[in-house]
Amino acid sequence: MPAFDGQQAYDWTFITATGGISGFSPDQFVFDTGLFANAYTGSFSVIQQGDSLAMSYVPEPSTYAMLSAGLTCGGFSMWRRHKRA
Repeated sequence: MPAFDGQQAYDWTFITATGGISGFSPDQFVFDTGLFANAYTGSFSVIQQGDSLAMSYVPEPSTYAMLSAGLTCGGFSMWRRHKRA
């Protein structure tokens, strides 16, 4: 998929029902990502958004935690080095 970023969340609406949706069960959908060429660490699912169903991609939570921790530790390290100089 062009411009797909495995670190970003996505929702792609694939059906909208003007009369509403009843009896939706996300476990009735299976994703075969065997030929998916883009790098990703998260998971795909089908979600209900009002009168629509969407395919949803959510990146792995630890990806954000590691990124945040890295930025925080890196910033602290730079601050300590700057203070000593």
